[in-house]
Amino acid sequence: MKALYMLIGTLLLMAAFAVASYSFTQTQLLSMQEKIDSSWAHLENLQQKENQKDSNIKSKISVASTQYNRLVENYNASIKRFPGSYIAEEYNMQPRILIQNKEAPSPQ
Repeated sequence: MKALYMLIGTLLLMAAFAVASYSFTQTQLLSMQEKIDSSWAHLENLQQKENQKDSNIKSKISVASTQYNRLVENYNASIKRFPGSYIAEEYNMQPRILIQNKEAPSPQ
């Protein structure tokens, strides 16, 4: 009987850990999506400023593109691994597209 109580206690602890892990991963993925969207908006803003002949704009676009691509790579990797893959499927989270051309954002 004591073994049964220990088993039940262990299972409850495992369930609590799984719920906490799920919640943390869900929050993390949603935060990643927000950062990607913000980074994309920043890139679009820089693209519009390029027409104003800002002398450092190409450098700023390159830096912003690199940052965006890093965020996308981390996000895409996270939604492929468990538990992120489970959460991504549940919330229909799709992989994001990397920017290939560093000088100008391409459509998502």
